[in-house]
Amino acid sequence: MDQDIPQEPSASENLDNSSPKSKKTRRKRPWLIRQIRFLFMLIFLAILFRWLVLEAYTIPSSSMAGTLQPGDFILVSKLHYGPRTPSTLLHIPLTHRKIWRTDINSYLDIPQIRLPNYRLSTWSVKHNDVVVFNYPLDTLPTELKMPYVKRCAGLPGETVEIRQSKIYANETLLPVKYPQQFRYFVRTKKGINSKFFTKVGISDYVRHKKQEGYIYVLHASPYQIKKLAPLQDVGLITGIIRQENKASQYDPALFPSEESLGWNQDFYGPVVVPKKGLKLPMSPHNVKLYGALVKNFEAKDKNKVILRDGQLLIDGKVQEQYTFKKNYYFMVGDNFHASLDSRYWGFVPEDHIIGKAVAVWMSLDQKKPWFGGKIRWSRIGGIK
Repeated sequence: MDQDIPQEPSASENLDNSSPKSKKTRRKRPWLIRQIRFLFMLIFLAILFRWLVLEAYTIPSSSMAGTLQPGDFILVSKLHYGPRTPSTLLHIPLTHRKIWRTDINSYLDIPQIRLPNYRLSTWSVKHNDVVVFNYPLDTLPTELKMPYVKRCAGLPGETVEIRQSKIYANETLLPVKYPQQFRYFVRTKKGINSKFFTKVGISDYVRHKKQEGYIYVLHASPYQIKKLAPLQDVGLITGIIRQENKASQYDPALFPSEESLGWNQDFYGPVVVPKKGLKLPMSPHNVKLYGALVKNFEAKDKNKVILRDGQLLIDGKVQEQYTFKKNYYFMVGDNFHASLDSRYWGFVPEDHIIGKAVAVWMSLDQKKPWFGGKIRWSRIGGIK
């Protein structure tokens, strides 16, 4: 009698007869891999978008009031001036200087392996553009330097001069189509209710008690100052004076800190903004103006550049003249008497420019609660 010979199960049968637990594990694994891939794709697209198109920044100070206020969240277009290549690759993406919510550096800075910045340029910077750039005097890699926002007042090759708080480029008065602010001294008999200042849009002021009343030091536009007229009419305000420095009234805080120039906030220059290919004599005056640019931004090896006794030395040789290799810009804040800008620290190299501020996408008043007017809806919109 023939006996049935047991047959070994096939590979497919072994798979079919596997435990439910192993089936579940195998089904989960492809799903998990897909989610991880999707997450990495989102991160990659976010990095690409931030580098090529738009990046968000927060305004911390009043140097651009009344165009931009502290608490404004702005969008900066990279398309206008072209995105830059990074100078360091040892940096955690989507961070600036610190890892989120920590005090840990998000980068590893090794000066010996810093890369040169290249820009895919599209449009050029224009007068009165609101420009976001990296603060030139920082010593970190370019893209990690502190971001600043100012308005462009001088283009490469132009001669910039400020006379009576008015900005001229190549002797042409730049038009003011934005709410520029100045410092005013307001004398009053009594204190002014803070609600009144809020009503007329003045938020930056300090009050000093005097024997005869008060002195308010405030920053406001001429239009806002006109709104104080009712208080003058009733005699509460007894005097309004706008700060106006006299010509040749030297301010040692300004760049290049040379007393013989007699420059101040309201009278500055004339000064030539360096341009690629521009050749200038290296007189003691020009060495003070441009020597640091040559050393820090032009030279491949800054140790070979020496500034001594009003002279510029490169490789030990005194330079009678110098031809610039880069373009530079002159930036001034809209809050004219309360802005640390090119009048204080000099020129902005072209490779330090991040982009153009194009819109306020959110604005928060830090002095108010969330359900008490914290969101300033009226400020959301485009930037002029």
